Amino acid sequence: MKKFTHLVIVFVLTALFVSCEDSNQIKVSAETTITKKITVVIPKTNGTPVALAESATINPSQEITNFANISDITINEVSYEISNPNGNPNAVVQTGTLKINGGLIGTIINANITQVANSPLSKVVVTNATLLNMTKSLLLSSNPVNFNLDGTALSDAGQLSFDLSLTIKLTATLK
Repeated sequence: MKKFTHLVIVFVLTALFVSCEDSNQIKVSAETTITKKITVVIPKTNGTPVALAESATINPSQEITNFANISDITINEVSYEISNPNGNPNAVVQTGTLKINGGLIGTIINANITQVANSPLSKVVVTNATLLNMTKSLLLSSNPVNFNLDGTALSDAGQLSFDLSLTIKLTATLK
């Protein structure tokens, strides 16, 4: 009978400890920023437009510290920015599409790159909820995030190079 009483006490105490676990555990999160830069070079074109086809890839498991311990990601901002023009100040991107994994995030039409880079229009924040959710899903599943620029450009007076950067600001919650 004593063994039975001890067994019942052990069972009750075990049940108490298990049921007293705090279901409101503290979640640890950290903010981080991922930036990928493409350096675009438009050669001297002599009146004939050249094709633009540039890309960069973000690999979440390589870009985010402790990626294996992440349980959730909140996208705070996705933006792209044109900067650092160097060369022909009259070069123009005639047509350009900017995409993340095939989803359109922006267009460039007849834009003087030097003027754009030196104006408030140089940075564009992506507000399309579908694209932001897709970016979150890609990051959480450790799939690559591909950033592409495709289009045409003219730079008759000489070469122009500029930087095109994709920035993802996020908050990662750890398991």
